[in-house]
Order: sequence, then C-alpha cells, then structure tokens
Amino acid sequence: MKLHLQELDEVYTITLPSAIVKGIFFGTMMVELGGTVKVENMNNGLVAEVDFKQKPMIGGQYCAISGGI
Repeated sequence: MKLHLQELDEVYTITLPSAIVKGIFFGTMMVELGGTVKVENMNNGLVAEVDFKQKPMIGGQYCAISGGI
C-alpha cells in the first residue's frame, strides 16, 4: 500500500500483517495479528519494521510486538 502525504511531499510504502481468527469452534473468538509490517519512506530510504508475534498454543502472551528503525 502507498501513502502520499501531500503537505510534506513524502511517499511511504506500507505492508500489512496477517489476521488470524482463533476460537471459531470453541473458546472465545478473537482476531490476532501476525507477521511483519514494514513502513518505508521512499524519499529518504528510512525503514521501520514492527513484528506482530502470535501467541503459541501453550504459554506465551497475546499482543506481543517488537520493532526497530
């Protein structure tokens, strides 16, 4: 996906994470994001990455993320 900010004359490319639906047959239904989102400024080459970590079957935590620039 491309985002153009006209006032700043900047163009960004953005990737989107996957959405996983859990609890369809039993338990509480919820949507969990997973994968890497990359935001890149096409004018100066700066890149930010955010990793949405999915909860494992046993243990772990929901809504864990990590990232960097």
